[in-house]
Amino acid sequence: MGNIFDRIWKLSASPKQGKVLVIDDSVVDRTFSSKALACVYDVLSAEDGVSGISLAMEHRPDLIVLDYEMPGMNGPEVCCELKKNIYLKDIPVIFLTGRDKPSAVINSFQEGADVFLTKPVSKGELLTRVRQTLLSGNIKE
Repeated sequence: MGNIFDRIWKLSASPKQGKVLVIDDSVVDRTFSSKALACVYDVLSAEDGVSGISLAMEHRPDLIVLDYEMPGMNGPEVCCELKKNIYLKDIPVIFLTGRDKPSAVINSFQEGADVFLTKPVSKGELLTRVRQTLLSGNIKE
C-alpha cells in the first residue's frame, strides 16, 4: 500500500468522474469544497444563487453542492428554482451549511435536497457523500 501522496496522485491523474457545481457565497468555503472535489470531479463554482442557476443551465452538472444562507437568493430558493426547471430538476442537491437548526434541515428537504451536511465538514466526508449520492440512483437520465 503506497503512501497518501501516491493515492492522491492516482486520484488526480485518473479521469474525472462527473461534474459538480458548488454554490456558496463564502470564498473560503467555496474554495475548500471546490478543491476537495477537484481531485475526483470537474468542478464549477458560483458565488450566488442566480449565477449558480445560470451555470447549472449552461453546464448541467451531475450534482450541486449548495449553501443555505446566501444574499439575494438563499439556498432553499435556489433549490426550489432548480427543481421547478424541467432541465435541472433531476440533479441531486447536497446542502452544505453552517445552519444546523431542525427548521433548516426540514426546509431544505421540502425544497428538494437529497443530502444535508453541516459545516465544518472534512474533505473525506464531502467526497464520500457526493459519491454516495451520485451512485444512489438519484440521477435520472
